[in-house]
Amino acid sequence: MSTAPPLSDVAAANLERIQQQVRDNMKKAFWDKLEQDAAQKPLTPETVQWLGQLYGELRQRLAALTPRRADLHQELASALDVEQLVQVLGAGTVQTPMLEGMTRYIFGKLLTLCAPAQDRGLRCDQEVVLGVLDTQFDVNLGQFSALLLKRAHAALDQIEALIRQHREQLATMPGVRPC
Repeated sequence: MSTAPPLSDVAAANLERIQQQVRDNMKKAFWDKLEQDAAQKPLTPETVQWLGQLYGELRQRLAALTPRRADLHQELASALDVEQLVQVLGAGTVQTPMLEGMTRYIFGKLLTLCAPAQDRGLRCDQEVVLGVLDTQFDVNLGQFSALLLKRAHAALDQIEALIRQHREQLATMPGVRPC
């Protein structure tokens, strides 16, 4: 049985580029579908469940990056009460103070986790999301949720990529144990 020859550097780079394009297209399709479903009024039970699942995943991702202190994890669970969010989404009632507080909490957490170079972009994202809650507009809870989730998950993707990159660099340094 013969094995395939190793890929040349050019072929490997092309393969990686194509794989990245596929990942990017899949992410775009995912968020486009969520935004389309979330724009419906009223939200379907399936969309409410989907949004609830994404809020739960956001909370889990934030928890994974939070120090192992019970008080911090309790604070996170309280600030991102997924069951309460699902109830609010299912009822279709806008609770601006709750949503604003949750948004500020999420972005505050992200700002503590990100690199300083990301601060400006995250602050802009926070203002865009909070702008949707402006009382001048008819707030669509689904669209608000889709926007918040998309931007928060994207920020976490960047933070997690930087952490992976840092760990990989540490692993190549002699005498340094990776965290």
